[in-house]
Amino acid sequence: MKSGFLLLPGMLCCVFGIGSAHANPFTVYFSAHVTAVDDSIGLLGEKAGAPISVGQVVSGQYRYDTSTPNMNPMAPDAFYNPPPGAAAIRISMGSLAFQTDPQGIVGIGLHTGPVGDMFLDSFQNLAAPGFNVQDIRVHFQDPTGHAPASVALPTDVPDLTSFTTATVTVTGNGLNPAGMGDSFSVTFDIDSVYVFPPSAATWSVSPATGVFSPQQNMDAVVLLPAGSQVQSVQSFIGDVPGPFNFGGPLPPGPPHVQCSLLPQNSKGQPVIDCPGVMSALPIGVNQIDWHVQLMDGTTLDKVVVWEVVP
Repeated sequence: MKSGFLLLPGMLCCVFGIGSAHANPFTVYFSAHVTAVDDSIGLLGEKAGAPISVGQVVSGQYRYDTSTPNMNPMAPDAFYNPPPGAAAIRISMGSLAFQTDPQGIVGIGLHTGPVGDMFLDSFQNLAAPGFNVQDIRVHFQDPTGHAPASVALPTDVPDLTSFTTATVTVTGNGLNPAGMGDSFSVTFDIDSVYVFPPSAATWSVSPATGVFSPQQNMDAVVLLPAGSQVQSVQSFIGDVPGPFNFGGPLPPGPPHVQCSLLPQNSKGQPVIDCPGVMSALPIGVNQIDWHVQLMDGTTLDKVVVWEVVP
């Protein structure tokens, strides 16, 4: 069952100049698993290194600015259009990630009944070598109309017990190595949601998201879970291998920064140091996915956004 939210894409052209006086970013982290995949020519399998299969576990997040005004305050449906870059969606499966453009627009809709709905929808997404991502949609639905409780933007994680549908759907298209073109789609069921990522207390990337000058002399430091043993640390920018690397294959061509393992800190955390990162960053917004592989098979993913302003 679908609600009137399908009208939203036609509204996006009218909202580029709309912002909010006070930014209140809110992020929901989630774990999910693949419930359906249509990839007849293997576009995603080539990128992921192995076919994506039903049951595969993934991690993700979505965020938005809770101070964004409702574009449809007099109607039973609410429509929110955060300004470019103020909302985002990301799903990570190792080196393969589906994510919105850092400066794209994500539309948000809520409906309270008779069928309750909440969705985030993005048509401006980062492409990857070999395919384009057309649409990323996060969708919660309650056929009884009891959830969501109101059409105000939530400031807490959704109660998954209140929704019969809690999914992320990704669609796209591209060409395989033989030049064949086709579309693909992947559906994920959201299993759990968190205000803070499960690994937030055990590892971090420093500096965090922020704005920097190209003249800064800056190292990046990855603090890993206490007592862990690291196999490799790799970076990706828009699904392309990034310049920061430890223990993995170097990205093709310069620039690249060879990171090194330092002695554990006083909390027993292994420390990965990446010196002089500013020399490898272009001017502008750099959305960097840090992908860590531990010796016990654990994989960790974290995203930071470093904007370099001359």
